[in-house]
Amino acid sequence: MRKLWIGIVILMLFNACKSNTKTALPILGYKTPVTKTVNGKTVTDTEYATIPPFKFVNQYADTITQKNLDGKIYVADFFSPPALLFAR
Repeated sequence: MRKLWIGIVILMLFNACKSNTKTALPILGYKTPVTKTVNGKTVTDTEYATIPPFKFVNQYADTITQKNLDGKIYVADFFSPPALLFAR
């Protein structure tokens, strides 16, 4: 039984030491092709959907805006629970 555990640990160590290639995160959302003129040449570029400016209050009564999250990766899912919609 002990040899089995040692074998499993060695197998896990070898598996953990494999070299991982870095992959870029996918850009999700809607894309819009935009045609611009740069240095007298017409260039087609891709414009991705952005999150409009927002302002929320967190559980500590602090106001959170996009400026608080500059330079950070975040997932935004703005929703309003049904109970809050009917309580107004």
